Amino acid sequence: MFIHHTNIEIGIGDNLRILPGTYVETADIPLGKSVVLEGSGQDVTIIQGAVNQTLQVFRTNVFRHLTVNGGFAWSPVVLDHVTSNGTFFAYGALTVLDSKVNGHASAMGLLTVRGSEVNGSVNAYAAYLANSIVDTTINPAAGAFSAIQVINGSSPGNTYPAATLIQNVQTSGAATYGLAGTQGVRIIVRGSTLAGVNDGIWSPSTANVLDVRDSTLVGAVASIEMPTTTAAALTLVNTQLAGPVVIGGPAKLLNCYDAAINAIPNQ
Repeated sequence: MFIHHTNIEIGIGDNLRILPGTYVETADIPLGKSVVLEGSGQDVTIIQGAVNQTLQVFRTNVFRHLTVNGGFAWSPVVLDHVTSNGTFFAYGALTVLDSKVNGHASAMGLLTVRGSEVNGSVNAYAAYLANSIVDTTINPAAGAFSAIQVINGSSPGNTYPAATLIQNVQTSGAATYGLAGTQGVRIIVRGSTLAGVNDGIWSPSTANVLDVRDSTLVGAVASIEMPTTTAAALTLVNTQLAGPVVIGGPAKLLNCYDAAINAIPNQ
């Protein structure tokens, strides 16, 4: 196993099953190891890092059916039916499936979140990749910058960033922005409710492209705010805009309505 205090050794590709229990260990997976670590259930298998340490991952690893203290990954990692009681940050790709993260979920590589609950913020730092957040509830802390942040759309040799998909996502509205897209991003929103204290969507970059359909955007300052974005492209279709609309660039509005269900003129 990966726990240094034991004499059990692992090899690349091992699939390890952990019996029910709370394990207080130094939770490091050694460099060069790639394993599937499977617990007996999120409520009964708990990896409690010594002195509240988080899990540290150096190779591609998969964690299933257990609880950890959060984690820090230098390479791709998959959380499948995992409870992370703390922030999980990946320098590589991070995949969160049917899990609960009680903290932030962030990735410098490809970010995939599906069927999960995040009690913190979700941050995609590589918007030139096809990130996706689907069937997920996001509850950021009060006063947080945003529930979802998508940044760094430009990458060397990649003039046109891939689109980040946000589908059937609910944000609680406690953060300043429900969705913040910066630095030249392409974002597709479908069937979601994005709420923020100030804005449902805040998109200040002059190179952002947003396509929002069948959704609800809620904010006291603006349901959607794209100021001075002369090069931006915005499409809003069948969407409730519960708050002022602040748009400074090209936009297409079709079958949209305000908080009182009054139709907003198409344009």
